[in-house]
Amino acid sequence: MDVPTIFEDMSQVDLAMDKYEESSGVRVIIAKSCKGRSRLYLCASHEGCCFRAKFGSKQGMDDIMLKSAFCVPYHSGPLVPGGKRRRAPKRRLRGRLKHSVELVMSVKEADPVPKDVMRAAANHQKKDVTYNQSFRAIQEVRFSRAESQLVSFQLIRSYIDQFLEKKPDSTVMAECDGNNHIERVGIVPGIMKRAMRLVRPVMSLDGAHLKSKWGGTLYVASVKSACNEIYPVGFAIMNENEDEAGWLWFLELLRSTIDILVMDHPRARVAYKYFSFISDRQKGLVNALQRVFPDNHPCFCSVHLARNAETKGGKKIAKLVHSLATTFSGYESRRCWAEIEQVSSKGRAYLEGIPKKQWQGTAWIENPSLPPRFGIVTTNMSESANSMLEKARTGSWLDCIDQILSIMLERICTLREKHRGRSGVVDEMRGILETRWNNCAGFQVWELLENGGIFRVCRTSRGPTEPERSYVLNIREQTCECGKWQDHEVPCIDAIAYYKKIEKQTLQYIIDNHVSGQYKFETVNELLKDNIIPVCLETISADGITLPPNVVKRRSGRPKKVRLRKRTRFAHDPQKSNIRCSRCKKTGHNVRTCLRRDGGGNGDLDLS
Repeated sequence: MDVPTIFEDMSQVDLAMDKYEESSGVRVIIAKSCKGRSRLYLCASHEGCCFRAKFGSKQGMDDIMLKSAFCVPYHSGPLVPGGKRRRAPKRRLRGRLKHSVELVMSVKEADPVPKDVMRAAANHQKKDVTYNQSFRAIQEVRFSRAESQLVSFQLIRSYIDQFLEKKPDSTVMAECDGNNHIERVGIVPGIMKRAMRLVRPVMSLDGAHLKSKWGGTLYVASVKSACNEIYPVGFAIMNENEDEAGWLWFLELLRSTIDILVMDHPRARVAYKYFSFISDRQKGLVNALQRVFPDNHPCFCSVHLARNAETKGGKKIAKLVHSLATTFSGYESRRCWAEIEQVSSKGRAYLEGIPKKQWQGTAWIENPSLPPRFGIVTTNMSESANSMLEKARTGSWLDCIDQILSIMLERICTLREKHRGRSGVVDEMRGILETRWNNCAGFQVWELLENGGIFRVCRTSRGPTEPERSYVLNIREQTCECGKWQDHEVPCIDAIAYYKKIEKQTLQYIIDNHVSGQYKFETVNELLKDNIIPVCLETISADGITLPPNVVKRRSGRPKKVRLRKRTRFAHDPQKSNIRCSRCKKTGHNVRTCLRRDGGGNGDLDLS
């Protein structure tokens, strides 16, 4: 028998036996195997064959060797008939289906099932495996991944240290409890200090649940570029649920890294700091923003407000919330409020209890000191960021950190190639300005104060749904009563009518001179100039100290998909039931089905 005598593990033994089968033309099977440390092979091609090959380890040694004293390297007996089958070598497939399982995991978003592994093994490894073999292979891969993820928590500190070596201006924080169980990790790359000067100054904040065994909450801050594209800023992973303490820790991390968040607003009339924050009105987040950024303006997502209003007054109210959040017209706002009052007074009371300056569009007309929102009235950018990072939320904390940074790196590279060499106003805004230029042809512009820069623009009617309207422009302060000029920092249709009819300017001149840099390709290219330098996982080592987060009980949060129901009173004897009515104090039913609820009976159910 021409095989080596010493092996490192059983996988090498399997390869050696495969080569022996190919060279000799004889099929061998496993007769006995003990936890991968010893194995006995017999011949399956001859009846009553004396062939034996035994492998095992000596005491005190890790290597596996061929025990020649117990081996018989000869074959004897007649050949087994072709139709007769011997025992299938099930154990020899152990570890050999790992490639097929990992291949299924890489192309399938859901968890792999045995049938997927059976197809992959047949197509890529030319192996005909059974359902049970595929199931055991999946379980083996899951167990090995869980073990590697458990060790990965000891690599987090080394990962952070190497990330700071490559980008010393970055801010990274990690906290552990007294027993070295990791509790919090937060990262804000150093490139964000300069990048935040080149984006729209509205930051969206949101949290999402991690899906791994150890759970946790992912906190993400994101903004929008000039091309209306999502740009993640920083993130943090915490052991506890989304609460005020977690948001305080993350917001302090952002403030210590990005100074521009608390810079004075360049417009003198704005009474708040440069950046605004929009959120889903989570109570802990609202309180944390008030404590960390007391001079910045907070806004609330209209979609979340609509969902909450729907529980108070129905879907009709929910449809009107977005109109109230986006319109700057007092007439349209009063119409929406009157319709809400007709539908539900409770819904109106709920919406009126929310400060007007934090969500209603008309507040920006009534109060010029509010900072512009750039048309951002929802946290859709956070929802898009969570969707972008969804795959990163399924692994351990180290995998999550590394994948998020990789996604941010790849996105910057992709967008850089997409916009390379382009200049001028972005395509979306150019199309909007061209439409406004064409639609303002019949407008009339009147000067109210001589050399005062105040004009009245009368819009012509374009149908029964859009009557004639007039608005007052202030050219020096770049404001309009329609609200869109100061909110988007782009000339509205009334301002374009003034530049076209009074100043006699061309559309290209308006685009080049009156559009904010927030909508130009030069700003985008400058934003995407720097990138994150990744950390190679192969170059870091475990510290031997850091432990996974200590999960002592199931966290509150997103409920399980499968509802756990108790047995009803009809499923068993009421006298033996563990369900007790809180009204009549009798067993066998609950308060919802109690007969006393309707004012009759003693609570017992007559089954006769």
